[in-house]
Amino acid sequence: MSAKASDHITSTEWSEIAPTMMQMTASGPGVAPAQHMAEHADKLLPFSKATFIVDMGCGPGQVTNAVLEAHNANIPKSAKFIGADNNAEMLACDALEDDSVSHMLAGFVIFLVPNPAQAIASIKRVMAPGGVLAMCAMLGGDWAKLSMYPLKVCPGLAMDVPPNGCSSREDVTNHLKNAGFTDIEVIDVENHMEFDDYDVVCRFLLNKLPMAARAIAQMTNEQIIQTQEMMVADLKSWYPTLPARMKGQTNIAYARNFNEMPLKLYPALPADADRISEIHMAAFASNAMLLAQFPTREVREGLKESIRLKALADIEDRNITVLVVRDAPLDSDAPDMTGAEDDGRCHHKVEEVLKAPNSEQAQSGKVIAFAKWSHPIGKNEEYEETPWVWPAGTNMQVLESWSKATEEAQDQAMGDLLCYRK
Repeated sequence: MSAKASDHITSTEWSEIAPTMMQMTASGPGVAPAQHMAEHADKLLPFSKATFIVDMGCGPGQVTNAVLEAHNANIPKSAKFIGADNNAEMLACDALEDDSVSHMLAGFVIFLVPNPAQAIASIKRVMAPGGVLAMCAMLGGDWAKLSMYPLKVCPGLAMDVPPNGCSSREDVTNHLKNAGFTDIEVIDVENHMEFDDYDVVCRFLLNKLPMAARAIAQMTNEQIIQTQEMMVADLKSWYPTLPARMKGQTNIAYARNFNEMPLKLYPALPADADRISEIHMAAFASNAMLLAQFPTREVREGLKESIRLKALADIEDRNITVLVVRDAPLDSDAPDMTGAEDDGRCHHKVEEVLKAPNSEQAQSGKVIAFAKWSHPIGKNEEYEETPWVWPAGTNMQVLESWSKATEEAQDQAMGDLLCYRK
């Protein structure tokens, strides 16, 4: 008793399961992933800056619900928010404009489509510069094990859906890289299916999950009853106390569309001090003078903290300017620095930045560079710059000799003229 299984779950099958799935909106396997997507996507690109949110493969609306519960008050009134499911045109993004979607949230859909590479490429096409993609895949769970129990009774059944190669961490990462996404991270998230009746939940899994439903269509009533009894017996042994929650595992991939990202110039914030320290150490880690002044790995680890503390002090010092360049996404209103150095506009751009308020907007986008200079100070002005605090183990003889040489070079070049100092 066998038949050829359809290659992929059909829209008809999902339509039949939809009413029951609606009952699981608040307690089913999609809840934890949806909440994670709503929280983590907001960290990558706040929903307060959303222009167009798409819940792709929305099903009963768990992702939409999670986003609205957490961020509804912050989503701009001008932003569009749609959900799409059971629609080939939507999965191909044919109904969406290029470069339009700020947040693409694809819950449990890409790992089921016949051609995930094509689907991800279509998503990439409609993503706005700096937009964030979140997509999750079901890796397994106790309910998935139970749904395969028909094979225990009838091993020859046709019920397997061929994998599409977009579930594992490696496969998902490769698909996203090949499509041109950046800043890819894949996070494992545990999910659950709550139940309070062994028979009811096993009957649901056997009759409503598409693959299991395909299988029992090929079985006799006696075989179906035997399968149900085996499922209930094992489920009771796994979870002997009711109510209970079956455990499952998903992964959620996050990625950004940072192609042709505009560079934005901002005054530095105290929160940027860590990143400034990282950039400084990355740039000078192999510098011979730095290695001579800070000769061991332990001393250089301490130097990172020294740089961070000095950056914090400099950012708060009115006689020192610290600017950062961010790959700021979407509707950021800071001056665009892209190409400014090539056409002589850089000086005017800096002036524009310094006149602008330093708002929360400046916290969007990753810091990729920084610049610092001290303002001219007259000899009669009362001012003392916050001194460096060097880590224990610093070779002070080398450091002080180098500092003296640079000061002498400055004096020879500038004399008593007021000047900016890096």
